[in-house]
Amino acid sequence: MVGLKGREKDKIKGYSHGMKQRLGIAQTLIHNPDLIVLDEPTTGLDPQGIIDIRNLILHLQRDLNKTVFLSSHILSEIELIASRMVIINKGREIVQEKLAHY
Repeated sequence: MVGLKGREKDKIKGYSHGMKQRLGIAQTLIHNPDLIVLDEPTTGLDPQGIIDIRNLILHLQRDLNKTVFLSSHILSEIELIASRMVIINKGREIVQEKLAHY
C-alpha cells in the first residue's frame, strides 16, 4: 500500500527520506486504526513522493473510510486532501472551516 514492495529485505539505513516516510505510515497502518495521525508526512519529499503520499491519504479516507488528522504548514497541499481545516497559532484555534470541494 505504501510503495515499498520488493524492499522488504533492505536495511532501513539504506532507505531514502521518502522511503522512511512511507515506512512510518506503514507502521501506523499495521493495526488497521480508524484514526491516523500524520505530522508533516510530505516534508522533504520530491514532487512524485508528495503526490504518492497525497494519493495514499486520499485512498485511506475515501476507500478505507479512515479519519486522517494531518499536521502541515503547506496549506495548498491540505486544501487538496482535507475535508476540514483548522489553523492553530501558538496553541489557539484561529479558524476552522469545511473546505468547499467536500
